Amino acid sequence: MGEATVRRYVRQRKQELGQTRRETFIPQVYDWGGEGQVDWYEAMAEVANEMRKVYVFSMRAMASGGAFHVAYYHATQQAFWKRTSWRLATSGACFGACATTT
Repeated sequence: MGEATVRRYVRQRKQELGQTRRETFIPQVYDWGGEGQVDWYEAMAEVANEMRKVYVFSMRAMASGGAFHVAYYHATQQAFWKRTSWRLATSGACFGACATTT
């Protein structure tokens, strides 16, 4: 039996059994303030008419989709914590869990 014959039989049999369409999905529902997603990436930015490499910190609230981005000249923990702790304190944003993507 050839591949085309098998495919035709399986398609016909699925139709007979009423299994022609099947949707599968997982709803993504998050509690407000429950989770955030954090990521870092490199980008080029024009600063004072000069192209410079910057390191961008990106944080997104999973429930609202609201995002916060900030660029640094250096990817150091000191720069990150100084700016991020200020941002979290002034925005009132707080997450129970954060997922880091790579």
